[in-house]
Amino acid sequence: MPSKSIVDKVGLNGFIENYVAFASNLTDAPLEFHLGAGLTALSTVCGSKIIYPGYGGRRQWTNLYTLLIAPSGLYRKSTSVGIAEDLIAEVDNELILSGEQSREKFLSLLKSNPNVLYPISEFAAVLAMWNRDYAQGFREIVVDLFDCRQEYSRQTLKDGKATIHRPALNILAASTLDWLKEKLTEGDLRGGLMGRFIIFPGVTKGVDQGLKPEYDKEARSRLVEYLKGLRKLENSWVEVRQVLTEYNEWVRKAEDSMAKDFNPELLGFQSRLASHVLKLAVLFCVSEHQEPQKKYIVTNENLEKAIILGKWLVDQAVELAQTGFIKSKTEVAVQKLLTLAKRDGGIQRRLAMQNMHLTAREFDVIIQTAVERGQLRVQKEQTKTNVGIWYVLPQVEEVDDE
Repeated sequence: MPSKSIVDKVGLNGFIENYVAFASNLTDAPLEFHLGAGLTALSTVCGSKIIYPGYGGRRQWTNLYTLLIAPSGLYRKSTSVGIAEDLIAEVDNELILSGEQSREKFLSLLKSNPNVLYPISEFAAVLAMWNRDYAQGFREIVVDLFDCRQEYSRQTLKDGKATIHRPALNILAASTLDWLKEKLTEGDLRGGLMGRFIIFPGVTKGVDQGLKPEYDKEARSRLVEYLKGLRKLENSWVEVRQVLTEYNEWVRKAEDSMAKDFNPELLGFQSRLASHVLKLAVLFCVSEHQEPQKKYIVTNENLEKAIILGKWLVDQAVELAQTGFIKSKTEVAVQKLLTLAKRDGGIQRRLAMQNMHLTAREFDVIIQTAVERGQLRVQKEQTKTNVGIWYVLPQVEEVDDE
């Protein structure tokens, strides 16, 4: 019997269930993509109007940074982003922030409309764009805007000080694993950008629908009307006191567990698990109500769904870590060096440096790391003119059976 998908394990209801069902009838993209896209569509329309208490006494809202990751092949990642984008555009076109912008243009757009969805069909391309001169500081702005600030201000060259009131930026991005690994920097991983994303790898491929010019217009209309109702809501408070005992106990256990299996490459993901889970619980709570509420009350069932999904998200991050997705540049370089050293007789220092395109100082850090781990051995050979340095893998000692 095939294992259950995370969609089945969570047990969706309300808007999220309806969204996943609707999107699944349009494309064979993985169910996980539709779940991530549906949650992000809902969080976009909630904006900064549906508020709940967060850590440090700060008021929080449900904005999400969501990344859909596809392996190589046809996984319809862009289609999944497009379905959510089209739905939100029909609710209110001003909720969509699309296209390539400079840092100043981005701030200007958010100043006039602080509650938006930023759909990105290829996240690796945007990461590359953020490395350009005109986009310097873009990453830092995106990192800062995640944290539900009452006001956010930055100095601009053209307009002076730009102040955004209660920004609620939502990102729905997609990429392939291989391309993303090439574009992510160590700063993205350790500087907080990727730790703010919830990552949905494509696991459960849907049924191939073929080309379907016709779609369920009534189902789409119901989704749009539901979101339009939320859009009209002025303000709403989310009561979480009913689940705080269970939530705080779960957070303590989760943090103890992560401390025992500490992985510095996963620190960004793990450090925000608690806040992500509470945010997801609020979204599940909103989703199950057919009409907008002036006051929502998070239940233990909402929290349980969020915990199941939160644990799955961390498990997926662990698996991605094993693929090298969230390895630092140092770790990537170590693995490349070990691959070079697998050659018969190892590899000479000069050739290794040429292959890895590193300075002598950078290269020596990699060597020291690999040697200290016991993964590499340094051999010196005297020639007529100098001493040659070679790097080889340690020999595995054979153990005789007794």
